[in-house]
Amino acid sequence: MKRILFLTILLGPYFGLVAQTDSSVILTFDDFMDVVRTHHPIAKQADLQVEKGQTYLLKSKGGFDPILQGDVNQKYYDGSKYYNVMDANLQIPTWFGIQIQSGYQYTDGDRLNPQNYTPDDGLWYAGISVPLGKGLFIDQRRADLKQAKIYNQSSLVEQRRILNELIYEAGKAYYDWFKAYNKYQVYQEALILAQTRFEGVQQSVIFGDKPAFDTLEAGIQVQTREFQLQQSLMELQNSQELLSVYLWAENYIPLELNPNSIPSNRLNLAPMPFDIGYVEKMDSLKSQHPDILGYQYKIDFKQVEYRLNRENLKPKLDLKYNALSQPVAGNPFTEYSINNYNWGASLAFPLFVRKARGELRLNDVQLREMRNDLDFKTELVEYKANMAINSWKTTYAQINIFNRTVEDYEKLVLGEQTLFDNGESSLFLVNYREISYIDAQTKLIDALAENLKSKLNLEFALGILK
Repeated sequence: MKRILFLTILLGPYFGLVAQTDSSVILTFDDFMDVVRTHHPIAKQADLQVEKGQTYLLKSKGGFDPILQGDVNQKYYDGSKYYNVMDANLQIPTWFGIQIQSGYQYTDGDRLNPQNYTPDDGLWYAGISVPLGKGLFIDQRRADLKQAKIYNQSSLVEQRRILNELIYEAGKAYYDWFKAYNKYQVYQEALILAQTRFEGVQQSVIFGDKPAFDTLEAGIQVQTREFQLQQSLMELQNSQELLSVYLWAENYIPLELNPNSIPSNRLNLAPMPFDIGYVEKMDSLKSQHPDILGYQYKIDFKQVEYRLNRENLKPKLDLKYNALSQPVAGNPFTEYSINNYNWGASLAFPLFVRKARGELRLNDVQLREMRNDLDFKTELVEYKANMAINSWKTTYAQINIFNRTVEDYEKLVLGEQTLFDNGESSLFLVNYREISYIDAQTKLIDALAENLKSKLNLEFALGILK
C-alpha cells in the first residue's frame, strides 16, 4: 500500500521552513529542488545510466581476456589403447588483432595418427596467429570495445540529459503552484471585498441611501467572485497534486505536500533581470548540450560499425606460426631449435561480396541521415535557447509595465469607491474598476511566474540543469 507521509514531518528540518502566523510553512524553490535531486526515482535512474555504461565497457573488455583451455581425447577398443591425445594451451588476444598462444601436447597409443606424434616427454609450443586480410585493422572484438567506450562516455551525457529534463519539469510544477496559489489569494481578497460591499449596500438600502436594485448587482458580484475562487481553488489543488509527484523521501517513499505548505509570496519576490553571462554559454552550446552530444555519440557508434563493414570487404587471410620444443628434464628450451616449428595459412573470400557491400552501403545511408538529423537538432537547440533569452528579457520588461498598471488600477478603484460612498458614482462603475484591477493583478502574477521560470527555461535549453 502506498505510504503517504507529510512533507514537513520528515523533511521540515531539511527544508529550513519558515513558520507563518497562520501555521503555514514556506517551501522555497531551492528547498524543493534539493529534495527532487536527492530522492526522486528518476534522479536515481540517471545515476544508473553511468553504472550501465561502466558495466557494458567491462563486458566488452572480456573479449580480450586470456583463455586457458585443455583437450583430452582417448580411444580404447578390444583391449588396445588406440590413442591418447592431450593438449593444454593458453591463448592471449591482443588489441592489434594478433593472438599469442602457448601450450603443451602429449600423445601416445598403439594406433596413433603419425602427424600427432610427440616425443616421450611431450612437446611444448608457442607462437602467434596474425590476420593479414580481414581483421588486420579492426574486427568484431575491437569494434565491440570501441563502441563500449563510446557508450560509456554517452552514459554520462545521458545522465545529464535525464537530470536536465527532471529538474525542468519539477521546476515548472513549482512555478505553476506558485502562480495558482497567488491567484487564489487575489480571488480570496476579491471575494471578501465583494461580500463587504454587499453588506454595505444592504445597510444603505435599509436606510434609504441606495436603491434596492443595487443589492442585486452586488449579490451577482459575490456569486461571480465565489465562482472565480472555486475555479482558482481547483487549479491550486491540481498544482499541489502535480508537485507531490516530485516529492520523495529515501528508500523510494512517496510524499504528499503538507496542506499548510505555501510557495513564496509574490510580494516578496522581485523580478529577475536577464543575466548577460548566459550569452557566453551559447558559444559552447554545440559542444556541451546533452542532446547534441548524445546524438554525436550515436553517430560515432555507427561509424565504428561502418569501419567494421568496410573491413569485411577484404579477403580473410590468416597466418599461424608455432615454435616447437621437446622438454628435457622439464626444461622446454634445452633442445630448442629454430628448425622445429609448424605453420599454416588459410584464405577465404566470397566472390561477389554482396552481403558486405550491402551492409556498407546501408551504413553509409544511415550515417548521412544521422548527420542531417544532427544538423537539424543543433539548429533547433539554438532556436530554443534564443527563444528563452527573448522570453526572459520580455517578461522582465512586462513586469515593470504591469506593476505600474496594477498601481494605477488600485488608485482608480479607491477613487471610484470614494465617489460611490459620496453618492457620486454607481455600483456598476465600482465593479468595473475592480474587475480590471483583479485582471491586472492576475496578469502580473502570470508575468512574474514566467519571469522566474525564464531562468529555468534558458538553463534547460542550454542543457545545464542538474
